[in-house]
Amino acid sequence: MIKVILAFLILFTLKINAEEKLDSIFLNKPEPLDKFDFTFPEYKLDFLSNGVKLYLIHDDRQEITNLRLLIGGGSSQDGKLAGLSEITANMLLKGTKTLSAEQLSEKIDFYGASIYASSNDDYIVLNITTLSKYLNEVLDLTNKVLFEPKFDKKELEKLKKQYKAALISEKSDPSSLASKLSKKVIYGNNHEYSNFPTNATIENITIKDVEHFYKNHLYSNNMSLAIFGFYNDKDLSNIYNIFNKFKKKEDFALKTVSETKSLAKGVYFIERESSVQSAVRIIAKGVDFANDEYELLSLNSNIVGSSFTGRLFKILREKYSYTYSPSAIVTSRKYTNYFSANADVKAEVTDSSITVMKSLISTLATEGISNEELDAIKKYRIGNYLMSFENSDFTTTLIQNGEFKGVRAKTYETFTTRLNNYKQKDIRESAAKFLKESDLYVIVVGPASVKEKLKQFGNVFEFDKDIKPISDFEKISLDHEDILEKYIDAVGGDKVFKEIKTLQANGNIVVNANGQEISGKYESYSKSPNKKYTSQDIAQTKQETWINGNETTISVSGMVQNNKTNEFELYDIMPFYLFKMEDSDLKFTVLGKRNNEIYLKVNNKEEERVYKFDAMTYLLKSYNTSQESPMGTIVLDVNYNNYKLFGKYKLPTQIENISSIFTSSLVLDYKINPELEDSIFTPSK
Repeated sequence: MIKVILAFLILFTLKINAEEKLDSIFLNKPEPLDKFDFTFPEYKLDFLSNGVKLYLIHDDRQEITNLRLLIGGGSSQDGKLAGLSEITANMLLKGTKTLSAEQLSEKIDFYGASIYASSNDDYIVLNITTLSKYLNEVLDLTNKVLFEPKFDKKELEKLKKQYKAALISEKSDPSSLASKLSKKVIYGNNHEYSNFPTNATIENITIKDVEHFYKNHLYSNNMSLAIFGFYNDKDLSNIYNIFNKFKKKEDFALKTVSETKSLAKGVYFIERESSVQSAVRIIAKGVDFANDEYELLSLNSNIVGSSFTGRLFKILREKYSYTYSPSAIVTSRKYTNYFSANADVKAEVTDSSITVMKSLISTLATEGISNEELDAIKKYRIGNYLMSFENSDFTTTLIQNGEFKGVRAKTYETFTTRLNNYKQKDIRESAAKFLKESDLYVIVVGPASVKEKLKQFGNVFEFDKDIKPISDFEKISLDHEDILEKYIDAVGGDKVFKEIKTLQANGNIVVNANGQEISGKYESYSKSPNKKYTSQDIAQTKQETWINGNETTISVSGMVQNNKTNEFELYDIMPFYLFKMEDSDLKFTVLGKRNNEIYLKVNNKEEERVYKFDAMTYLLKSYNTSQESPMGTIVLDVNYNNYKLFGKYKLPTQIENISSIFTSSLVLDYKINPELEDSIFTPSK
């Protein structure tokens, strides 16, 4: 079934691009640009009468007007309801007292405008972009969004469903897992910056919570407004009339962010079963954004990982070919930030990559940097900085975000001068303070095969995909035959093989891919011992799969592919056929018990799966595996839920398929022993 869904999604998400001719680029070397003197864009700082701080940047090259409202109060203000700030931001655009969510969206589109909201750790941002000739109409919509939100319960439930799907997808995304684990390590277990949304916190958010967050953060002394692009005095007057409506709260203050309590030094590991790569992060605690030392630490990150000029690119990629696109950053939160060097590497070179990365970083503190390398990095950093000013939104975001985090706008006017004045000594002193080898943590998301090799870098602390610490496997006295026997007893007993010869499953399927949710119909017919037909009709695309012994045929939108049946697919014919594996040549390894689950690894030359059984009921809870696709290796998790009795036998009525590119959910009903003709299992000519 996984291959069925995966095949559909590959066709659904894959975009075929025409091949570009590059000869002229290489044969005709461009001439260098004329030297120019950079002048920081003109901007004006002001205040509305109610105290809202204003940033004004006039740009008349295009008749487009932009507004950017920054409201203090991101996820660091969520408290026990992690995800509340982001959901509140999104709910602002889910309808007003006079417009439904659909009507609001249609009106915004009608004017060719854009209004969207987002939230990060520190603040919420509402962005408005419109053709200047429609400014008044879009301002009217903005007024409704800000002052007449409906906060509809049905829209909230839709949004919560989307967030839950995203959380599921994140568990299969190594970069997301590595980022979350890095935050947990640097900030500690109970810090506001490491307070991650879960299904439970999202589910617990109510309309009252959204209304409360909205009412308690939208004060004039908790926001700033940037106006940039094309505008005149009349436009400003109309804008001011709306944003002057916000009230000031004299005693308002955002909740204080806790002191960071970093976890113990060592290696932090999340097992991503069947993965052929490891996501490696080397991290170190930094400083607040407004701290004078932040800029130098950021420059150190450029030296380590700024595109082709960085050390990681030159050594980790070019010399050793361990990775394709390494990088290094310093986070940009208002309070304590951290340095992170990042690389996704082949699993077999995980330890070698860590050794190289740590050396490249720590030698900045012990050996420093040459003048030539420092000059190259300065040119790269300054060049990127200056080119970014081509867009007025960069200037706006730079100074508006910076002032919220405690850096005066004037500071950015002299950035290039400060950068050019930094010496080798400054770089080395900064690295010695923050990037010594003893300051570095190692974060790895990868297969179990790399875990033992990580011990050379320090104590290994293992976390699950919910970023919760887990213990090592507890040894159990059961062998694989015992586990499979208990499983078959749990679903109904040995007679299942004699009594169930055919099985029909019908239901609905919902697929989430690329931010889109698509619903369809699903049906399958199985016949003992080795025949199965599956059909799913999704978004006007019908996909069919026939398994008939050793032959598998897949048809998607008229495209047909014939394959040799994977040995594992024969044990997916019936939900209980896992037990039949015992009669095969597969290799079994009992890993042990962990978090009330029993882990059984099963593999052959082509594939490896890790099955997880409930330690109390012995029902199958999930398994994971990996499959090759045109988009590379995709790790898949399959979850079985809500077992129900059909006759004397228990079958899962909810099945989830989860990967980094899609999630799907099946809700099924079964018929036992329907009459099925063999012709069902052979594709028509």
